[in-house]
Amino acid sequence: MITNLLVVPIMDSYLYSLNLNLYVMKKSVKIEGMTCEGCASTVHEIFSSIEGVQTVKVSLAEASAEIEAKNDITMQQLQDAIDAQEANYEVSE
Repeated sequence: MITNLLVVPIMDSYLYSLNLNLYVMKKSVKIEGMTCEGCASTVHEIFSSIEGVQTVKVSLAEASAEIEAKNDITMQQLQDAIDAQEANYEVSE
């Protein structure tokens, strides 16, 4: 989903687009301890609740998650979010 899109007319019908969300952090992490789709759903909900997170994709088969955020999200923030929910998952790179 593109947000904050600026479209500027240049030379008659040519258009130039500039995405104003200049910085999107993308992070891939491994998640140990997920055993079912319910676990993957829990991780998705936890990561989605972190301020600045835009999208989260969790893969049970690969025991991993991909996170896109407006700001830098640290491994410690991800683990702290999991720990705050008393979930038994470990995050690593």
